[in-house]
Amino acid sequence: MEMKHLIYALTLVMGLALSSCNSAEEYKPMDKLDLNGAWEVVELTGTPLEETAPFLEFNVTDWTVSGNLGCNHLMSRVSFDDPDDVDYDLTAIKFDDPASTMMACPYLDIEHAFATALEETEYFGIDDKGQLWLMDDNHVRLVLLRRK
Repeated sequence: MEMKHLIYALTLVMGLALSSCNSAEEYKPMDKLDLNGAWEVVELTGTPLEETAPFLEFNVTDWTVSGNLGCNHLMSRVSFDDPDDVDYDLTAIKFDDPASTMMACPYLDIEHAFATALEETEYFGIDDKGQLWLMDDNHVRLVLLRRK
């Protein structure tokens, strides 16, 4: 079982390296209120998830997001660019001070990678399939989610 986790961790690292070549494409304009609701993680740093099912649930009106990293629960504030800013970006998003429970669980490598990706997220976009992408400050795709 440990070898499987090691292989998965290496795959995540390779996926992150390869995803740096996978910069943002065209995304549909989306009002931040359209984020409300539950989103299931499908892909993390270029690697499809099969063993565990992390998810996020946005409540934009309360500026919060909660969810599950795979086993541990997650909670965070979420913020967006101020429309009055000169450099306003409709797609800017930030997970502020995310916190989670700290149970010993299988797939902690996936949980850690997901938590790190959330901390690095600066932008979001919806592709032509209605899937949500979370991206870093260079618009490199970190997390792919679909409506739950």
